[in-house]
Amino acid sequence: EIGEKNDKNQRLVLECRSTPGHTNGCMTFVWHKGASVFTGDCLLIRGCGRTDFQQGSADKIYTSIYEHIYKLPDHFIVYPGHDYTGQTSSTVAEEKQFNSRLLKPREDFVKFMKELKLSYPLQ
Repeated sequence: EIGEKNDKNQRLVLECRSTPGHTNGCMTFVWHKGASVFTGDCLLIRGCGRTDFQQGSADKIYTSIYEHIYKLPDHFIVYPGHDYTGQTSSTVAEEKQFNSRLLKPREDFVKFMKELKLSYPLQ
């Protein structure tokens, strides 16, 4: 856990969870008191990070999401590292219900991610 004091001399405590899959070093930060989870490139709104480079693994990201994010309470607010459509947040419950990639069984998800054939980022 990491934390720092705010203006009222109270600690802001974040739980750090390793959530590999997009890359081996991906982390998710849980703010239990604020009912929030900061998912970086692991879980995006209605999607997830790509798994086709930098030691990415569709199997690992699936496990990371189901074991370390979806087990959080449904009301927790999900803040991804970025979103390509302008959305800034969701909830664990919304992602469980509406994230079409992750509604698939593991084998279908892994196959889907392998078949995306995304072009590499320009930067």
